[in-house]
Amino acid sequence: MNEDRWLLSITARVAPEEEDAFNDWYDNEHLPVILTCPGFHSARRYVADGPEGRRYLTQYEIDGPQAMQTPEFAKAGKDTPFKGQATFDVGVYRVLEPALRT
Repeated sequence: MNEDRWLLSITARVAPEEEDAFNDWYDNEHLPVILTCPGFHSARRYVADGPEGRRYLTQYEIDGPQAMQTPEFAKAGKDTPFKGQATFDVGVYRVLEPALRT
């Protein structure tokens, strides 16, 4: 990760019966549009299975919080809403120190 960039973290919980639709929407509709927004550089998705069900995590490399305040980002969110049941949590993080290498 570029030391000048920030991390946008989105976690989602999705109703089990909607997971296929959610993944199709995220990968083929939402993510491609978000990645065209100024200040967004990359994304990586993860999934975890736990006692409360499956959780999804997407981490975006962004220029900073201002990347989420552009007209393009606002339009992307309005143009690609998920129509199923899901709850999202958002976190924005800045780098504290240089990356450690092994």
